[in-house]
Order: sequence, then structure tokens, then C-alpha cells
Amino acid sequence: MSKKNNPYGKISAAISPLVEDSLLAERYRIVVPLGHDGCCNFYRAEDTKFRASANELIVRELFIPDLNIRDAHSGVVQTVGENAKERFKDYQRSFREEAERLSIVNGHGEMRAIDCFSERGTEYMVTEVTGEDEAIPRFLVKKKYHLLVISLLLLLLLFFITDREGQLVAGQSSLRVVLNDSIHFNMIPVRGGTFQMGATPEQQSEEFSYVKPVHKVFVGDFFIGQCEVTQRLWNVVMHDNPSWTKGWNHPVESVLMTEIEDFLKALNAKRKTMGLGRYSDWVFRLPTEAEWEYAARGGPYQEGFRFSGSNNINEVAWHKENGGGHTHPVAGLKPNALGLYDMSGNVLEGCRDYYAVSYYHISPTDNPCNTPVHEYYSVRSTSFLQSEQESALCIRFGWVRGTRKNFVGLRLVLAPE
Repeated sequence: MSKKNNPYGKISAAISPLVEDSLLAERYRIVVPLGHDGCCNFYRAEDTKFRASANELIVRELFIPDLNIRDAHSGVVQTVGENAKERFKDYQRSFREEAERLSIVNGHGEMRAIDCFSERGTEYMVTEVTGEDEAIPRFLVKKKYHLLVISLLLLLLLFFITDREGQLVAGQSSLRVVLNDSIHFNMIPVRGGTFQMGATPEQQSEEFSYVKPVHKVFVGDFFIGQCEVTQRLWNVVMHDNPSWTKGWNHPVESVLMTEIEDFLKALNAKRKTMGLGRYSDWVFRLPTEAEWEYAARGGPYQEGFRFSGSNNINEVAWHKENGGGHTHPVAGLKPNALGLYDMSGNVLEGCRDYYAVSYYHISPTDNPCNTPVHEYYSVRSTSFLQSEQESALCIRFGWVRGTRKNFVGLRLVLAPE
């Protein structure tokens, strides 16, 4: 492999086998093994989420020959040698910090992390490459430049930090929530703000009275799930999978509101062990309609698109015309400005509010949530069954609490109790 075709530097030919019955194999199809650079195995991959082929995916596996051995049958990696576990933990910490840094890079000619997870004793980082080769190897910057890069990042972080008690740090990147060694998910910070909620002009939904009138709303800070709750996450917490379209990386669906409430209780019972840091006292819950719409519009970025992330529905949503009548793996299409996937399309997402057609006429300005209990709860987003005309991000529906459907799921919020 020539240097021109391989931007990852000098890599040996030593390739470790990949295990087929693994999370890695389920999410990504390995196309070409690129080799080893002394710390990580590299693979070129295609993901099973049908990401646009214009962007290259690289799987980076933390596998250090003098620290790790891999069982040939199970694929489990174990550390060997003196002080190996302590040394490997240091590598893991650096590896995760690199993933966090790359996850906030989103420019032309850049590499950004789209996935980072632990499995079978090692770590995997999946990066998406865009632009020219010369701009790709951000993690191979010469060592003499590392201190300068880190110093600049720290200065930017300090510039954005706020001392407002209880609020998010402006420089906060995604929050990695760890359930166990192999299961984690990402929550995206959303800085609170004010926006116009409802059938704003770009929504082209003037005929829908239930998203009128347009009204000014303020929401506070919160974290929201980067993706819809997957069947894998649901199964780890609830030990079942009611979904009609099976697939661990598909959104969970066909869940009752009572089951969602049980899921949230079980998840919150574990939160002290999730590495949430300063947010360990916050709680997992469903988003309010206002929080959901604010996030779908791009939060403080306020993109002004009809759909979440684009005016071209096919870029961001699985809908009636392209969905094939079933769900699709999460994060398979373009995210919005906050880095949130599937805020339009795939499945409807349950909200904290109870549903009332006339609620927008009486909604308070600050952190509105319709709390009177009745049979219907609010769902937002759209699903693989809605047409483009029915998929504007302002659209809202009421759903019967006791109804189980294959196009209704959920997305998590982490917020103050």
C-alpha cells in the first residue's frame, strides 16, 4: 500500500482476527484490514447503516502487542505482563479522550469519531473521514505539535466556560453514559434558549391547527440522546425486546407507556454507576415537547430547516417513500447541527407531556409541559410510515397510553430533577 493511498503512516501487516458474533461485526462490515501502527489495529469499513459511500469509515482497535493477547476462539482480549492492566488503563483513557476530541470536529477535510465502545476487553473507535487525504490523519500529527494543539483547545474551553451554577459548561462535548463494559450511549448537551415553537413559515404546515399558534418558548439546559433508544439498550435494562423489526441497533418500538416508565425507573436506579460526574444527580426522562422541538431545530443554532437537519428529507429521515415499511438502524443518515440523528423519521418518539390539541393556546413561556393526566400522551418526530408532507419537524400527535405500535419508540433526556 503506497503512502499516498494510506494516510495512516507506516503500518505492519500483523492483523488480528475479528469475531463475527460481536457488536463490531453487527454495526460495521470490515472491507480492508489496513494493519497495525504499534498501538492500534486499523480497518477500513462500511457500516450496516448504509452511510453515504462518499465518506470513508475507519475502525481503530486499541490492541497493543506487548500488553494484549486475544483468545483465538472467543475473541476476548486479556492484558499480560507486569503492570499491564494499569498501563492499558492509561492507553484506554487517552483513547477515549481522543474519541471525545474527534467527536466535536465537523469541518471540511476532517476526521470525526462517530462511535466509540468497549467490547471483549478492548476499545473500538470508528471515525468518519471527509475531504482530502492530506487533512485526514489528525491523530498522527507530529508530537512536537501536540502541546500547541492541546494548549489552543484548553484556551478555547476556558473562553467558553460559564460559572452559572447548575448549568452546562458551554464547551461540554457529548456525555458518554456507561452501563457496563460493552454497552454505552451518548447524550448531547443542549444549551437552553428561546425559540418560536409551532408552525413557523419554513414548516409549510399552515393547515395543521394542532401546531398553532406559533408561540415563544424558553427551555433550560439538558442532555438529549444522540440517537433513539436502541433495542440493545432496552434489552440490557429490561431483559426483553418487544420490537416488531428486530435489530440490536434499530430503535426499540412497540412499547407501552407503562413499559417506558418502568425502563426509566430501572435506568435511573443505575445512574450512580454510569460515570455521569457532575450530572449524577440529574435524571433520565422523556423530553417535553418544547425540549424535543428545540433540539430538533438545532437548539441554539436554530437551523431554520423544515426537517431536522435539512430541507431535503432523504438526507435526514427514513419516511414513507424511502423507509420500506420498517425501521432502520439508528444514525444511518445525516445528523442535525447538534449532532442528533433521526429527529425526523424512523420512529415516533414519546414525550413527557400529555396531549391536548389546544395546548399551544395556553402554553406557558418557560419550560412548558402539559401535565394533567389523561389517556393520551404526546409523541413527536415522524416515522417510516409518514409521507414527506406529514414529516415537518413541528408536527405533533397524541397517542393512547395502552397502545403498542411498531412505529412508536423513545429518546432519552438527562436533566435536573
